[in-house]
Amino acid sequence: MQRKRFLLYPLLLCLGGFAVWVSLIPVAVLSVGETGPLRKVVSGDTFILRYTHSMYGVEVRENFRIGPEDFTLYGVDSSPAVLEYFGIESPGPNNVRRTLKAFTVPAASAGDHELRLSGCRVRLAAWGEEQGQTTVNLARMSLIRYLRELLRR
Repeated sequence: MQRKRFLLYPLLLCLGGFAVWVSLIPVAVLSVGETGPLRKVVSGDTFILRYTHSMYGVEVRENFRIGPEDFTLYGVDSSPAVLEYFGIESPGPNNVRRTLKAFTVPAASAGDHELRLSGCRVRLAAWGEEQGQTTVNLARMSLIRYLRELLRR
């Protein structure tokens, strides 16, 4: 009986070490506000910021691609008038290129801003607690911190 316990201790120690090692693995997370949803992402994932343009009243779709440390706005879809307003010369994919670590949307914005990621829709106005705005950013955190934050939110 004592020999069986002696053989069990190294196995338990290895399993515990493995669990600690896995929990420290860094993950990339798209975070909406201080209390809004967190979504685990990988480099190459895409998301869309969809809203109604306040001046022209038409839908605008800003397409983003997740990178290793930031995300890139790579395309804006909307009417020709809105594209001209933004200074974008051509419609279609890859008509703009801008790298960001975060962006903010005013909570009182009339555009009804919505984030679309992996089939989920997140209304940004619902999370506008940070001085009247909602911040969307890409963060890196340990897997254990991500799980803790996911449960907290």
